[in-house]
Amino acid sequence: MGFSLLGKQDYRQGWDSGGKKNSCPYICSGGCLWDNLLGCLLLVYRIFSSILFHGSLLHVLFNMLALVPLGSELERIMGSVRLLYIMLLLAVSNALLHLLIALLVAHNPFHPYPYFMDECAIGFSGILFSMIVMETSLSGAQTRSVFGLFNVPAKWYALILLVVFSLL
Repeated sequence: MGFSLLGKQDYRQGWDSGGKKNSCPYICSGGCLWDNLLGCLLLVYRIFSSILFHGSLLHVLFNMLALVPLGSELERIMGSVRLLYIMLLLAVSNALLHLLIALLVAHNPFHPYPYFMDECAIGFSGILFSMIVMETSLSGAQTRSVFGLFNVPAKWYALILLVVFSLL
């Protein structure tokens, strides 16, 4: 994430890397989806650019390894243009859901966590997970294999993957 943010601490204080005062204290370079940016300068292009930035080459590799079989199967079912439209729709909906959750948690009346608004979301993983849910529901299979270790009912597959990925 170091290549997508230039000195987060300096920007929170309102100073750019050249030592000049910023008009907006939440300017960062790159394309990550940083919640405070959208409210400050309405940089809505970051909804789409955040899916192109990744934390490391390994992050890119695993996302692309998941996209090849998943994307080819969904493209066979839905077609290329429709899949592209769905992926753009998923990018917007995932970004808006991320912003909504960050706002709700940051401004929770019982125990607010204001640092949630300083989190940076990057990567294609949210769209891939949404595509897993779509492919599972469209395939018609009754069971799914989790990493070849055990089979689970298809309706529980996405939830079990979420738990397994959260534990990794």
